[in-house]
Amino acid sequence: MFATGIKSPVGLKVAGTDLKGIDRLSIQIEQAVKNVPDVTSALAERLTGGRYIDVDIDRMAASRYGMNLDDVSVVALAIGGENVGEVVDGLARFPINTRYPRDYRDSVEQLRMLPIVTDRGQQILPPDVAGMKLTQGPPMLRSENARLSGWIYVDIRGRDLRSAAQEMQSVVAQAVPLRAGYSVSWSGQFEYRERATQKLKVVVPHATHQLRTLVHDVRTL
Repeated sequence: MFATGIKSPVGLKVAGTDLKGIDRLSIQIEQAVKNVPDVTSALAERLTGGRYIDVDIDRMAASRYGMNLDDVSVVALAIGGENVGEVVDGLARFPINTRYPRDYRDSVEQLRMLPIVTDRGQQILPPDVAGMKLTQGPPMLRSENARLSGWIYVDIRGRDLRSAAQEMQSVVAQAVPLRAGYSVSWSGQFEYRERATQKLKVVVPHATHQLRTLVHDVRTL
């Protein structure tokens, strides 16, 4: 797991430039490998479905109130909070973070009613200087070698790892065509095993040769 980042016996990493394309390929691969004998589970990370609040600041409207972008960022501070101090307990230090209660943070309508006080003492609302809406986006982002990626976790039971992975590779190659700009790499314990096998192909013959040389030298003494 520490060597590859994949916790399951077999893992796949789908890389590309478009999250929707990676998500679509990952789901297709998930469905394909489920049909391989002795595969107990296959789960692809979902790269869509996250909910975000987009705040589009109207610079012209903000300037009419004598405000800049930092002044309008009260919405970000209300949701994410701001560190205003620190509690010291011996050698430990804990930040003090303030933000609005969850009832406000979980509702766009409530956030639209948050008061903003300008430097001139005027009290305005976020819609006066910014648009706010809910949008869909990725719940998380992964990248490897400067490319976006999505991971698929596969568990196997009652079968050796190598033969199961080889059959899955064959099934995926036939059932899931790859478009230009996308690639699939195999990881997990299988990847670590393949690395070890390649090293042993070099180490074992060398050690065998050294042993035979030693035995020959002993016999000639």
